Amino acid sequence: MSKIEESNSVSLLRMADVVKKTSLSRSTVGRLMAKGHFPKPIKISGVMTRWLSCDVDSWIFELAEVSSKEGKWKGGVAVEKQSIT
Repeated sequence: MSKIEESNSVSLLRMADVVKKTSLSRSTVGRLMAKGHFPKPIKISGVMTRWLSCDVDSWIFELAEVSSKEGKWKGGVAVEKQSIT
């Protein structure tokens, strides 16, 4: 699939969209980003930032994959018996 074809299915997400899509709070998204465990948004203009939907989707799929292998999610790394935060 070409970059142009891929871009047709990609959208820009506001923080409210990210919160709804991930079921995380704004503060948890911020905390995970600060630790480098959640995708960073891209800067659209002076104060406007948005997440690429494909980046958030990839993070969700990675979380699901790790969880299905009986490990727990710890900021992008599977570990035993630890919580998400």
